[in-house]
Amino acid sequence: MDIQSLTEEQFFNRLDSNISRVYEESESKEITNSFINVFAGLQPSKTPQLSNDSALHWDEREVFLITYGNSIYSDVANPLQVLYGFLMKYARGAISTIHVLPFFPYSSDDGFAVINYQKVNKDLGDWNDIKKIAGIKE
Repeated sequence: MDIQSLTEEQFFNRLDSNISRVYEESESKEITNSFINVFAGLQPSKTPQLSNDSALHWDEREVFLITYGNSIYSDVANPLQVLYGFLMKYARGAISTIHVLPFFPYSSDDGFAVINYQKVNKDLGDWNDIKKIAGIKE
């Protein structure tokens, strides 16, 4: 059964079943409820609609750039603005997908110990910078 077709009760029971394997049964329901409450507000607002199945597959024509948000520095702009400028000047039309490695505030692990998935690390820039890189226009 596809997880997206589960009812809320079925999802809760499935999650609780997995959590109860790790935690005491007396704690599992509370932990399951806490888990659901933490992620409830992070659900995507809409599911992207793709025009055809070929859009789901990559091929040899795709070029992906995977980069940290602070890979390029400047004294006059934040790192994400500098990255955007670099991409527009040197990579426009050449890169299919850009993956910016963790750009969220973090506690350690070079950005991979994220402490807030809803904010952009202020040392890198802000959501407007990320949207520009993604090609989203305000």
